[in-house]
Amino acid sequence: MLIRFSIQRSLISKGGIDTLLQALNEADIIILASPLYADSHHSGVIAAMELIRARLSDKPRINRQKMVAISNSGFPESSHNDLSLSISRRFAVECGFEWAGGFALGGGESIGGQPLEKAGRRVRNVRKSLELAADALANGEHPPESAVALMRCHSFRDGYTF
Repeated sequence: MLIRFSIQRSLISKGGIDTLLQALNEADIIILASPLYADSHHSGVIAAMELIRARLSDKPRINRQKMVAISNSGFPESSHNDLSLSISRRFAVECGFEWAGGFALGGGESIGGQPLEKAGRRVRNVRKSLELAADALANGEHPPESAVALMRCHSFRDGYTF
């Protein structure tokens, strides 16, 4: 079952925070998809990470959830996402999640919020990357490095091709 949360909305109330924490405890796989803000996460994401870490890091884990992060940058180079993904990895480790990988999407603005199925050839590497990652995670494995590399090759400066 897929459960989606808006971190910003969850932080508004104690009930939202409790619901978010309960969902994290019950999840098998956690996917943090976040836009990039000047080489890092948005302040709301950082606030949520701090709160989650404070609440979860000292509690025994019922199961060891896998965590994947997707960082979406409007900059053409996917490398702008590297710091954000490093922060996500550190967060996962400190919370007791199993780090399963980070995906750096450069030039994300070219997608313009439309479904990938409608974005055409220009996002074929993104689609293939996500398909490979989803298949691996569904089989209890980490996404392959080839999936990570395909995501990085979306932008013009990082190998984007038509």
